[in-house]
Amino acid sequence: MDNYDNLDYTSSSNRGGIDLELLKEPEFVSLPSKGYFYSGRYKNIDKIKVNKISWEEENLLTTPSYYDNKTIRLELLKSLIVDKRFPIIEMPQIDVDAVLIWSYITLFGQEYSIKTGCSACEHKQQLNWHFTELLQPEYSLEVDDEIFKNSFFIANVEGYRFYLIPPPPFLVSEIEAYLINTNKKKSHDFKSTATMLAAIKKLKYKNQEYNNYKEILTQLRETPISLQSLRELKKKIAEIDLQVSLDKDYNCESCGEDNYFKLTVGDTFFGLSNPADMIQYREYASEAIDFLTFWGKVDSITAMKLPVSTRKYKVWKTNENLKILYPSK
Repeated sequence: MDNYDNLDYTSSSNRGGIDLELLKEPEFVSLPSKGYFYSGRYKNIDKIKVNKISWEEENLLTTPSYYDNKTIRLELLKSLIVDKRFPIIEMPQIDVDAVLIWSYITLFGQEYSIKTGCSACEHKQQLNWHFTELLQPEYSLEVDDEIFKNSFFIANVEGYRFYLIPPPPFLVSEIEAYLINTNKKKSHDFKSTATMLAAIKKLKYKNQEYNNYKEILTQLRETPISLQSLRELKKKIAEIDLQVSLDKDYNCESCGEDNYFKLTVGDTFFGLSNPADMIQYREYASEAIDFLTFWGKVDSITAMKLPVSTRKYKVWKTNENLKILYPSK
């Protein structure tokens, strides 16, 4: 899958012939949604230019407040996407995943691993993914044809005409916060309602048109649809809400129990949400920058602005040069 295929610049097979100036440049990342659901000048744009992770994003990833308020992915995308006018709020989940997986590769490489417990014996076992093996999901031909022309999928239900899109995750969060703040039942789970509202781009009913989630919510409360129709709507939304498959079935190496694990590109995807891990990573990054500043003839500002992939290469190259200058006896 070319979206997630990236070189590990520290591996022995890729140390020679690299133009470090080119490594500093942003790269285009393909959008699996093909840009069908973006508005204005961004409609049908199938790739965007993305910066490689540098100290600026490392600082975001190691700041606890962004995890506490659940904005870490949004802040990362704001920093990484070159075009600051790009409508991040409109990004479907599949495009968010594509950009963040690509960014993970520039930081840590193509391999991803996580430890999880067995459902039967709680034995901790490491699961591994290789991002270049991921298959890019695609729309069916019927769905692709309709949403290419219209930028939405139409569903006629009980006198309503729904104009459906994949629910953008950051819009879902905005709507969920609105529902929590305006509803007396604070313990209620509003995520499913927010997801449904985010997926309705526009609603028509009896010659009236509703274009934002507050208007749509008010109308559906006044004239609700049946539970069966709601289920049918959810099926239609699932057809256009592409998902990258990160699920894994595995057998426990201790008791042999069949297990299932679903990896999501969520707030903890980069593995730095734990305060202890944050401190350790900051120390590692600071040591690398100090090493380049002292031995690599790189000023501290330049070292901090280098993409992490370039910084790793420069650390390796500087260390190799030092071995030549100061051979061990």
